[in-house]
Amino acid sequence: DFEDGKAKAFHKLESAEQAVQIVKEAEAAVEEVKASIDAEKERIKAFKKRTKMTRSEKEDDALRDIRKKYCFKLYESVYRYGRERAKQKGWRRPWDGPDGEAFVKYQNEGR
Repeated sequence: DFEDGKAKAFHKLESAEQAVQIVKEAEAAVEEVKASIDAEKERIKAFKKRTKMTRSEKEDDALRDIRKKYCFKLYESVYRYGRERAKQKGWRRPWDGPDGEAFVKYQNEGR
């Protein structure tokens, strides 16, 4: 018994506190798995919804994805250009990361 100071041979627990800790850890693991299962159920629901789309809806969805991709590529290109120009001209970029830390890191990458 825990209270008698003797460990149980079956579960090998030394104290009631250890038992409570093990239960808490198991409950946390169960909650984590439940959250993962819920996320996967949402993904399945989204996939099922996509399978019921008409051809024109699929085309619209594909166009939206392509526009998003190329808008991001253009954004990255403009951002890199701005960084390169600032690096060449010796300008500061205080908005680039907290107090410009991201720009300073970028400047030091090639060194």
